[in-house]
Order: sequence, then structure tokens, then C-alpha cells
Amino acid sequence: MTDFLQLRSLKTLQVVGDDDRYVVKAEGVEQLTTCPLCKVGRLHGHGSQEQSFQDTPTHGKPVVVFIQRRRYRCTGCGKTLFEPVGDFDGKRQATARLVRYP
Repeated sequence: MTDFLQLRSLKTLQVVGDDDRYVVKAEGVEQLTTCPLCKVGRLHGHGSQEQSFQDTPTHGKPVVVFIQRRRYRCTGCGKTLFEPVGDFDGKRQATARLVRYP
């Protein structure tokens, strides 16, 4: 079966559609173990936060993606960071493909 979102960095967990929009629950597929900031520290869980992002329309309906993003703290540098999701635009609450959408 094809993943509803068809994004490499996300796995679709649930899709609920109504007359107005699609609501998608998803999770990130990348697991971090080493800090991408200092490159030496080990990461440990530091909670999570649900975030919503807009995606390109499907079947003429808007798509809203809800993802429970894991948060990490580095044992080396002490900084906290959210799990990276490569398919999201860094400046907007939208997927990169929605930003490019005509």
C-alpha cells in the first residue's frame, strides 16, 4: 500500500477525510543518536510536542499534517533540538512541496 503523504521523512499513521479537508497523523522516520550541532554529544529524549503543517491539496481538499515531534537534549553541548523532518520548510508551518506549489 502506498503511503498517503508520499514523503520520505514521514510515515502516515492515520488519515481522516471529511467534506472540507484531510487530517493526517504522521510520525518522523529518522532516529537521531548523535548531536547534529556539536557532532560528538549523545542525545536523549527530552519530551515531545505536537505540531501541525499544511501540505499540498489532495483530491481538491486541503491537507493538514499533525506530527508528534520528539525533542532531544545533547549530553555534550546541552542544547535541545527537535527531530529533523527534511520535507518541512524551515521558515513556515508547511511542507517544502507546498511552498513550491503553483
